[in-house]
Amino acid sequence: MKHLSVNLLNKIKILIFFIALSVFCTEGVFARSDWRFLIYMQADNNLYDYALWDLLEMQSAKNPENVEIIIRLDSPGDTGIKDLSINFNELALLNTLEQVKELSLADLMLDELNTFEEHSFKNQKESLEDFIYRYGEMQSKTALFIWGHGEGFASDRNAQFGGVAIDDFPKQRLSITELQEVLSLYEQMYVKRVSLLAMDACLMQTLETSIEIQEQVEFFIGSTQIQNFKGLPYHKLLKFMRNANSDVSAYDLSLEIPDLFINTANEDQNSSATMSAINTHELINIFISSFNKSFSLVNEYLKNNPFEKIAIKEMINNSPFFLGNSRDLATSIRLLEDYFYHKGEKEIVRALNSSNVALSRSIIKYTYGEDYFQENSEYYRGFFKAFAIWFPASSLEYQAKINDFKASKVYRSGKLLNWFNFLETLHKQSFIGF
Repeated sequence: MKHLSVNLLNKIKILIFFIALSVFCTEGVFARSDWRFLIYMQADNNLYDYALWDLLEMQSAKNPENVEIIIRLDSPGDTGIKDLSINFNELALLNTLEQVKELSLADLMLDELNTFEEHSFKNQKESLEDFIYRYGEMQSKTALFIWGHGEGFASDRNAQFGGVAIDDFPKQRLSITELQEVLSLYEQMYVKRVSLLAMDACLMQTLETSIEIQEQVEFFIGSTQIQNFKGLPYHKLLKFMRNANSDVSAYDLSLEIPDLFINTANEDQNSSATMSAINTHELINIFISSFNKSFSLVNEYLKNNPFEKIAIKEMINNSPFFLGNSRDLATSIRLLEDYFYHKGEKEIVRALNSSNVALSRSIIKYTYGEDYFQENSEYYRGFFKAFAIWFPASSLEYQAKINDFKASKVYRSGKLLNWFNFLETLHKQSFIGF
């Protein structure tokens, strides 16, 4: 990668030598396992107690011999960063946050691998690069978990809203473009893609984020909604791994994690929870072309019927949305399909319907809480899939974010040119001001 420092490139060369050497060795710091879970845990914020809770969940598990877990934990303030390994001490689980607040990190009896000063890394990207450089694994399958606050897509680490792993000290975040660059580095070092990327954070399961990382990740899991701070149920995930009767694939995990998450959310009465798992290959090779073709037809319609954009904007403005002006993609397609059905535009309706079918093939698992099953819910259409797209309803919202999206891979590739042209048509003002 042209953005890599000379120092990091030299590290990669050294690492490649040791990776080759390790193929002939059977002993090392870590035992060989089917999976390595790398958890980048950004708790330098108001999530630290929940970080301890999740670490306790991991330590409480009986040893699943098919997985190793390594965590990079950033604690609040100027207290430094630690790399930790789970050693499965079968500690007793705690049920309330009040109980967890009585814990210290030392109580969890984790294996400490490395410690760093708070300013050892210039930014989140550099820290995550170092993390995968140190603990990436050639032989095992790798699942990367990004743990912390999330705000959806951002191409700039200085964006006012967007990104993930939001750090309060110093104030910074990881942009999705930077995440893609880190994943590309992993691919260069280990000559393979990350098997599974899971965002244990809010608002990250969007089309734009998925496309940004699709070349480096096989399966992508996340939430479109604001999550409960408890996040993923790691003790249940590890129980699943331990009880697996055969080799666990990335596909198996992608099917299981959303169910584990929503079952726990229901137990906690978190009725607005969502989660889905995406097959990135299907998304880019089947859905994208169908979706883009649909909006070629929609744009032609608006060219001939320019005043119709007022009604479309009103329809979108009245549809449910997530923080950051993302909307459920399948539901949005269905809304437009319904709109053009009543206009008698059969070709557009067929194209939009084909797009939703293609989307269903890309989403291998989706699940959500009871709020989305209510008949009086705005989401109740039978099409909600817990996978979002940036779909601003107002021109002000569009102008505030469009430059950030112009730096995204999905925009620069031109693969969704017709979709972005549709948004521009919807929000540009004409000489009469609509």
